[in-house]
Amino acid sequence: MPERQHRLDRLIRIVAGTPVASRAARDQAERDLSAAMSSPPVVSPRRPTLLLGLLTLLVLVVVVFLVQAASFSPAAATINQLAEIAEQVGPVEARDASFVYTRSTTASLVVIPKEGLRGVSYDSDHLVYEERTIRESWIGTDGTVQISITVLDPMFLSDNDRATYYAAGINEQDQVGETVTSTISQAEDVVWPSDPNSLDEVIRRHLANESDLPQAVKYLNMALGIIRESHASPDLRAATMRLVGTLDDLELLGVDDAGTATFSISFVEQGIDKTQTFSLDTSGYVRLERTTRVADDPTFGIPAQTVESQWISEQPRLVSTLDSP
Repeated sequence: MPERQHRLDRLIRIVAGTPVASRAARDQAERDLSAAMSSPPVVSPRRPTLLLGLLTLLVLVVVVFLVQAASFSPAAATINQLAEIAEQVGPVEARDASFVYTRSTTASLVVIPKEGLRGVSYDSDHLVYEERTIRESWIGTDGTVQISITVLDPMFLSDNDRATYYAAGINEQDQVGETVTSTISQAEDVVWPSDPNSLDEVIRRHLANESDLPQAVKYLNMALGIIRESHASPDLRAATMRLVGTLDDLELLGVDDAGTATFSISFVEQGIDKTQTFSLDTSGYVRLERTTRVADDPTFGIPAQTVESQWISEQPRLVSTLDSP
């Protein structure tokens, strides 16, 4: 039975004809075949095989590394870089006759139903305004903390809202213009381990009592609380930042000239689209936290892009007195 021929082989045979070996060539081929079959097998040295195996393994390791590196999002890559820097920078620590001073400003959205306006005439069903405060803290060598909170004039959506607020006397209820100072102990209820795996377990254990926010947002809030205004060690700060970098849907918004990076995460709470923004500096401190309502809220008359809550902090520094610098 004729052998099956390759298409290229058939084409060559059509063009050049079928080759026919001479008698001498066939005899030489038989002698070469007999000699090859009677010769002992040649064993290749093991060293080239071992070297080839090692080279193959090295190539695989490099490929895996490159794939993992490429899989990092810009946000995760930036947070990991900040964590490496923060790991080498110790926190600002109080010394004898000195205190760690931190100044921050806060803002939060407040909604008061019309019934709470003490009879003052108002066209809408709810009065909406933004409560603002200045928060100062002094941390001493013994861990005690002096906290001073000053309530600023609120921000309003309209002049009519402002007039209604003061006419109803809500400013007295909110203690606008007053400063309240208290001293507390900084004793931590929770011990935060610096090992990333152990820290992740502790954070997740304490999420159960949080609000009905999405899991990623609850995790983020708790993680930021660890490094927001504390004496967390460099290892703990770095571990916390790296865990934040693993959160899904985290986006990098930008990095300023000082190296402070700003990130955001979008979520839905009670049917309202929101964006949470935060900034981390190269020392591992939180410098900004902000939650913004993305869309209009017709129920309360809140326009799109309204800031629901905000916290902006200065860099902690050492001071020698308990007075405001």
